[in-house]
Amino acid sequence: MEEGSLTEGQKMAIEILNKRVEELHKALKQKENLLEEYMRNLEEKENTITKLKSEIEVLEEELKRLRSKLKEKENEIEKLNKEIAERKMEIKRLEEDIKDKEEKISSFKRSEEELKVKLNQCRSLTEKQRREIIAFEKKLAEKEEKINRLESELNQLVKVSEEWRKMFKNEPKFKIYTIISETGSRNINELSKTLGIPSIHVKRILNELEEIGIIKIDGDVIKKIT
Repeated sequence: MEEGSLTEGQKMAIEILNKRVEELHKALKQKENLLEEYMRNLEEKENTITKLKSEIEVLEEELKRLRSKLKEKENEIEKLNKEIAERKMEIKRLEEDIKDKEEKISSFKRSEEELKVKLNQCRSLTEKQRREIIAFEKKLAEKEEKINRLESELNQLVKVSEEWRKMFKNEPKFKIYTIISETGSRNINELSKTLGIPSIHVKRILNELEEIGIIKIDGDVIKKIT
């Protein structure tokens, strides 16, 4: 149908349809632009998700490493506590042994005094009694020899005990841990004065003890982890 043969109503209807088509084209273009923007956003989110997954994998590896390190520290703590317990038991055993030797020496000395008294009482007795005195003197000599031997053993035990004490107490790390264990908490200056070593050395030792997880440093106050 030619345009000249169209009625005014048809022309108006065609014009309306053309405008509608144009509006639909604009709307379609907007939708396409919106879809394109959504696609870009989706791609960005996928990239973000990929990046997060990569970061999570790194964090999981770090967590695994930290757990392994924690296990190592727990083993170190267990070994340290075992060593401390063994040394304390050895010192206690030596102290008990020393006490036992001292009691035996005391008993022998009492026997020696009794024998000396008897010996003095028997100085003017008969030949038979003199033979008894000689036997007493021989027994006394044996007792004295035994006393000397026990005293030598005691001195050796005391020497060993002192060596143990020096080895245990002169080790700053063990000494600091023992002080904190017995007092519950101390500050760095107190430990420095008690041990007679510079605060910077005390801090270094405390950092090592905190690293293995047996104490906690809260400012200048150090507490034992129970």
